[in-house]
Amino acid sequence: MTLQLYEITLIGTLPYRYQLTEANAAITLIEARHFGAKFLGPISYSYSGYYFNKDWLNKNEDTALRFIGTLYRVADVLSGPDTDKALEIMRVHLNKASNSNFTLKQAHDINTNINPWFTMEQAKKILFTPGEKTYWNDRLKWIINCNIEKGNLKEGDVIVENHSQGEYLFSKLWGYKTKCEKDMITIAKAYNENKVKNKNKIRSLIEQANLNWLIRNYIDAAKLANEAKILINL
Repeated sequence: MTLQLYEITLIGTLPYRYQLTEANAAITLIEARHFGAKFLGPISYSYSGYYFNKDWLNKNEDTALRFIGTLYRVADVLSGPDTDKALEIMRVHLNKASNSNFTLKQAHDINTNINPWFTMEQAKKILFTPGEKTYWNDRLKWIINCNIEKGNLKEGDVIVENHSQGEYLFSKLWGYKTKCEKDMITIAKAYNENKVKNKNKIRSLIEQANLNWLIRNYIDAAKLANEAKILINL
């Protein structure tokens, strides 16, 4: 599914579904809040996804990782002190694109109860920790087995590890985060102990890496920190 098609699908169906429930023309069976605050259960998130083929991913992995990182930065804003400002921007866009009339209160309801965004740390625990009830790969295996039982698939037609790149991409992005944090500690220690030459260059790289880390741009933060490590010869 292309991003354009995904946006059309989301914008086209969200107002319609929400308005149906408001008019009592449809019944909401379950909401995210039923799983606890800021928690997305398997029913809540199972319909969402981004699709691409392996050939595209092999050539554009950096783009895919940056796209995923951007979604988590949006989640940070939507769960932080600027929620109202962010939802207002999204609400105006949604209303214009779908000819709807969502209020800010309704946008809050969707963001809190119906379709909340989860942060990177929440995703780590909820989707990508083996053993958790909502571990993504287990959810996919359940879907595959259901389709095998219904006769829609044959045993071995779809294998989670070949079909889903979600855990691989998340692990790669999480790896940038943890590597950057580890490298920054090492660099700061060497810098403070006067073990570096060209301090101005190193300081600039550290500041840039820290700035990118603060806005959760872990890819560039890790690259900048690594560049500083090379210059220090660590």
